[in-house]
Amino acid sequence: MTALPEELRKLLPMLSSDNAGEADNARRAIDRILKKHKLDWHDLTAAALGSTTPTWTDVKPTPRKPWWQVMADEVIDSEMKLTDKEESFITDMTEWRNEPSEKQQAWLKKLRDRAEFYL
Repeated sequence: MTALPEELRKLLPMLSSDNAGEADNARRAIDRILKKHKLDWHDLTAAALGSTTPTWTDVKPTPRKPWWQVMADEVIDSEMKLTDKEESFITDMTEWRNEPSEKQQAWLKKLRDRAEFYL
């Protein structure tokens, strides 16, 4: 079995927490990590069960991203707490194809500035 990244090994036990908020935060963090690696829960399960997929070290680098997607990724990587609305916005920005509006740019930059304290 390919070893799971350390960040996932720390979060997986938190899914069984009696504290619903802690378990939900762990699930969200795992979702972000999987997305960062272009994987999903099926891939994680396969790795945990000893399947040959995924090969965590063989994840192909993504092509150059627009600045707003890079910023959104940095916010996600910071693991700072986000409201549901902020998390939805940041997730949308990671896949946004056109340049964001001025309002979206301002919000994204504000979140990125906040995230700097967590990086």
